[in-house]
Amino acid sequence: MHPFPEEERPKEAPRAGGNDPALLPYGATLLAALLTPRFHLYLQLGDGDILVVDREGAVRRPPRAPDPRLLANETTSLCNKEAWRNMDIHFQPILDAPPALVLLATDGYANSFADEEGFHQVARDLFQMLTAPKGPETVQQELPAWLAATSAAGSGDDISVALAWRTTEEGAPP
Repeated sequence: MHPFPEEERPKEAPRAGGNDPALLPYGATLLAALLTPRFHLYLQLGDGDILVVDREGAVRRPPRAPDPRLLANETTSLCNKEAWRNMDIHFQPILDAPPALVLLATDGYANSFADEEGFHQVARDLFQMLTAPKGPETVQQELPAWLAATSAAGSGDDISVALAWRTTEEGAPP
């Protein structure tokens, strides 16, 4: 962690909860997904993104209640005291076809695109690549360079990504 110079440190008082003022400019996002054949459980703390792609390429986000604390670059964080109280939890029963791809990413990824559709297109493209012959190997090999290039051309922020995708239709042999 690189400390902010004194002139760049926040001038406001520490937030409620007794956070260390030297750490206020920093945050840590936590994203998790428990994916089973009968349900998905999504956990989110901070300003990352969870995208779900179906077999037809439709992209959606799991429902998330509006949070007035998420303004511009201000967000809840794993660095906050009692951070667990700020965890957003979404339980999604699988009633029809399960998603084809679930993408979890820190905010640097979505912030690197001019609009939401550009970010959604990346999720569709990744799904198409992953289902191609040698796709998983290609994505595993190339993803770090793609993320670095995306960040350099976009937000400049670090990007972390986790991907989970279905390799077969429900009930079909693997």
